Amino acid sequence: CALSEMNGLCGGNHQTPSLIYDNEHFIELHPFHNGSKVWPYVCVLGFQTHIDDITAVTGTHCVQGHQKRYDAGAMEPLRVHTVVISVQHSPDISLEEIRRNLMEKVVKAVIPAKYLDDQTVYHLLPSGKFLLGGPQGDAGLTGRKIIVDTYGGWGGHGGGAFSGKDYSKVDRSGAYAARWVAKSLVKAGLCRRALVQISYSIAVSHPLSITIFHYGTSSRDEDELLQIVKDNFDLRPGVIVTELGLKRPIYQATACYGHFGREEFPWEKPKPLVF
Repeated sequence: CALSEMNGLCGGNHQTPSLIYDNEHFIELHPFHNGSKVWPYVCVLGFQTHIDDITAVTGTHCVQGHQKRYDAGAMEPLRVHTVVISVQHSPDISLEEIRRNLMEKVVKAVIPAKYLDDQTVYHLLPSGKFLLGGPQGDAGLTGRKIIVDTYGGWGGHGGGAFSGKDYSKVDRSGAYAARWVAKSLVKAGLCRRALVQISYSIAVSHPLSITIFHYGTSSRDEDELLQIVKDNFDLRPGVIVTELGLKRPIYQATACYGHFGREEFPWEKPKPLVF
């Protein structure tokens, strides 16, 4: 049956694994978010009306066994290693002015100063002038950036894109639900780092499987966390749509800057858990 007819009982019209990640040591509970946050700051600088830009932020994290600054399994950001920003601009703006604005109004505005040091490497417009962008400048720009939309390679990804699909596709709504679960677990103090995997089948209402990984950051075993999730969340597609309000026109904002780590979205609001 169609998702609009299911009333929370039937399955969606697609099948996919959804994998979503969370980590408490990042402000937005998102390990990749400094890179995503660069983009809107670049856009408001107004180098020209139509902007084609490329950003990357490479960081160093404390991992298990390093520097003893870390509880087993949890990850702590230490410093930013490299910042790369290339932005299309009009020809009447000097390279020096653009680089100065990128440093003062983007890098320093987005990345906390404690993560920047005298060893941080900056590549600001490393190719020099960037006058021709978009489809006029390059072919092959239409792919949906499924990793950029999520965690930049951290955690896992079920493989399905989000954008271009409505809420009936569980590789979108299921991923949002998995994020909601992961963030709720971390915010409840049940673990410090979480990966939530949910698998669905077409026309089957309940998930085929739910798996929780806590990377050794919980005093409870993963089976206990799984039971808490089952006791607190109904992860049938129709129920997800209702509880997260996914029929509302909220998706335009997801077209850029990523789908996670942004408090305006309902899946970013942790659910109080009973355990």
